[in-house]
Amino acid sequence: MERAITTRLAIVGAIALGACSTVLGLEDHEAYPKDAAGVDPSLDAAPDQSLDAPTDTPSESASDAASDVVDATSDDGPPPPRVNSDIVVLYTFDEGSGNTVKDVSGNGTPLDLKIKDLFLTEWHPGYLKIKSSTIVASATPATKIYNACTASEEITVEAWVTPASTTQIGPARIVTFSPNTNERNFTLAQDNDQYFMRLRTSVTTSNGEPPVLTLPGTLTTELTHVLYTRAKDATATIYLNGTIQGTGKVVGNLSPWVDTNKLGLANEHTLDRVWFGDLHLVAVYSRALTKEEAIQNFQAGAD
Repeated sequence: MERAITTRLAIVGAIALGACSTVLGLEDHEAYPKDAAGVDPSLDAAPDQSLDAPTDTPSESASDAASDVVDATSDDGPPPPRVNSDIVVLYTFDEGSGNTVKDVSGNGTPLDLKIKDLFLTEWHPGYLKIKSSTIVASATPATKIYNACTASEEITVEAWVTPASTTQIGPARIVTFSPNTNERNFTLAQDNDQYFMRLRTSVTTSNGEPPVLTLPGTLTTELTHVLYTRAKDATATIYLNGTIQGTGKVVGNLSPWVDTNKLGLANEHTLDRVWFGDLHLVAVYSRALTKEEAIQNFQAGAD
């Protein structure tokens, strides 16, 4: 928690410069970058069949975030506690060794994750570094995420991450609830210097398009708190370090979700959308956190 307070002071200013939002429709079949071993994983992979998002979709919106910059300059007292109500899974990466990342949410049966190739990762105090193409994934379907979110028709996906670069595309998966590159329940990802969220509904494509994105330049290589919410009224919001950096309308319901999908971090389950960087925290809630709660989780820190 102590180092998180210092870190957030450094990153609020940088992210606040881009405090605006957009929604774009991008295909999921851009040329894919080589991994750390110099291998292009897209050479043997079939291209996605996702659709370009029309420019007049209901999920399009404009910036309204300039006034939402968080004052995180106060260093008085301990950081606030994290929001716990309606949390479904929580990964804090405190294990320090081994190939298991534990679900410490305390909600039902833990949905622990396994690191496919431990030697391609590196444990550090409070985080896991993804050095080359692997995946951190559940061995079984993420049933409790499916059950909770389809019942509420709401979701929050949260992550504390440090991207390795601002040129990762694919989009490169950070958190994904999906079987392959063509279908998903949701995916939080990176596309160059933007954060990118796809959520499947009865109105979007099976690939969760059109997505909600932040503007170019809002993704940096600094430790960043990313939090996406989608409320029952279709309002979708992306917060970066407690400030609104992307908004949209994601209409429809979650009835098309597939209950056999597994949860994955740092790659698609087909192993061809790797994301490089540091994973400090990942959480999923079965409701849309409020603006105040998004700020509270940011101020609580990465550890």
